[in-house]
Amino acid sequence: MWHSLVTAVFDLGGPRLRVGSVQLSPFDPGLGWGWADAGQVMRAMNSTAILGLVGGDWNGLGATTVTLPDGGVTDYDPDCYAGVEWYPDHAYQLDEHGLPDRSVARRLEGPSRFRDCARIADAPWTPTSGRFPADRHSPRRIDRWYATHHFPDAAVTGFGVVGAEVVGLCTDHDPVVVEVDESVLGA
Repeated sequence: MWHSLVTAVFDLGGPRLRVGSVQLSPFDPGLGWGWADAGQVMRAMNSTAILGLVGGDWNGLGATTVTLPDGGVTDYDPDCYAGVEWYPDHAYQLDEHGLPDRSVARRLEGPSRFRDCARIADAPWTPTSGRFPADRHSPRRIDRWYATHHFPDAAVTGFGVVGAEVVGLCTDHDPVVVEVDESVLGA
């Protein structure tokens, strides 16, 4: 894997919770390395009945959609490259059709049934990167927390992105925080 995946299982005095952290490759549009790494994440997080959350720098946009008031459907994560002057680094984030590569998210959110914690919490779209001076990409949300298929939605009680006003320039990504009510995990 690009920068690896680490998981830990926490005993919460009844239920157990597997928490993972991952960073996938930024140089892999299409169904290659990222697709294979998503498979490793799926296996690590779904290999037992233990509830799980996995957060990471997925280096690609999510695949979750939202229903519009008129009944139409749109991507929760907008195409951050539409109308932006092309730069060579952008090619690493685009698929073979020149659209944002969502293949990792499609694998996680599709067959593995991972759910985006921002959507579970009904959080407004907030970028997590794209504000660092050396970053030539538009603001985008490539850092996400996912809940495993059996993690109860009611356990996600808060969600937010810690902004640049707090983290400054010590990182090119804004940390993403998920709050969990552990009493719901054993229910």
